Amino acid sequence: MARTTRARFEVDDDYDIDQASDGVSRFGHYLRKDLESFLEWAELEDGRIDTSSNKWLEWTFARATSPIMVPGYARVPAGVLEVSVGTDQWDGALMASLEVAGARPRGLPWRWQGWEQSAAGWPEEPRRLPMALTTVTLAAQLVPDDGPRRTISAEFGDGLVRAAQDSVRSLCARLNETFGDALDEIRSDAG
Repeated sequence: MARTTRARFEVDDDYDIDQASDGVSRFGHYLRKDLESFLEWAELEDGRIDTSSNKWLEWTFARATSPIMVPGYARVPAGVLEVSVGTDQWDGALMASLEVAGARPRGLPWRWQGWEQSAAGWPEEPRRLPMALTTVTLAAQLVPDDGPRRTISAEFGDGLVRAAQDSVRSLCARLNETFGDALDEIRSDAG
């Protein structure tokens, strides 16, 4: 029997447009606000951005998620407390690390609570009882993106925003492919 994957990283284009102060893209506002820092950090050649570069992917994903954007353009599955994308210092591979709310340890007395699920499905800390809040750290190299290599102008505009949205959408798919089964298993153990 095929397993149904519930845990999903995804983008929310509808919310992004509906909540945009410029009527175009809320995510685009965050990109514009911080583009200068990326350009200084990335050390671009010829004023072009390679949208498959790890620096671009790290930067766009960080701006698409909490704590920079709340709620994020990229939405994380319930129970994922933190996600980071970065470059492996040894081989240059694109890596991701997730901190996930784990199951309440077995054998604890009943008064010890674990993570509780709120109505929205997000973990929240129990209030007055003793807590045993376990977390699981998942880290892996992301599945390589086999899409075409593309460069864009480093000037802010619709092309840069669309390229950033495409990059974040691609990263969400790669995170789902890499971590989806592990997240489903952790969620089934916690439920």
